[in-house]
Amino acid sequence: MADSNPQLTTALESLEKRLETPIVPGELSSWVDQAVSALDEVSQLLKRHITENHPKQLNEILVQDKGLAARVEQLQEADVALVEQLVEVRRIADVLRANSERLEPDEAPAEDLNQALVDQGLQLIIEIRKQESAISTWYLEAFHRDRGVVD
Repeated sequence: MADSNPQLTTALESLEKRLETPIVPGELSSWVDQAVSALDEVSQLLKRHITENHPKQLNEILVQDKGLAARVEQLQEADVALVEQLVEVRRIADVLRANSERLEPDEAPAEDLNQALVDQGLQLIIEIRKQESAISTWYLEAFHRDRGVVD
């Protein structure tokens, strides 16, 4: 359960590296294309993981410990928020991509948009990792939780 989706982990690392790589002057279009490609891979894997794996894990938490129902609901809400956050990051990337060729070689006007993509993309990565850690923690807790004396 420590790494329930190694492909997603690898894709997140790739996106993180791409977002942290500085843009060389005149290379904005290429940088954006690579960032969008990495974002698309994360998007595909995350959506599949949320729709296929998370329901099973969250259901198993409830089966093992009904007292964690509120936590499961929070985790489900966090999944919805992650998808919304992913859509927003992609929207920023699309706007930057649409303007990147027009702005080269003077990319200064795109600096704020680029910084928004980097900041929100890195925040998305952190939130995905936090969600995976939370699900893993509550999954393990459901099996090992001390419920006191049970008749």
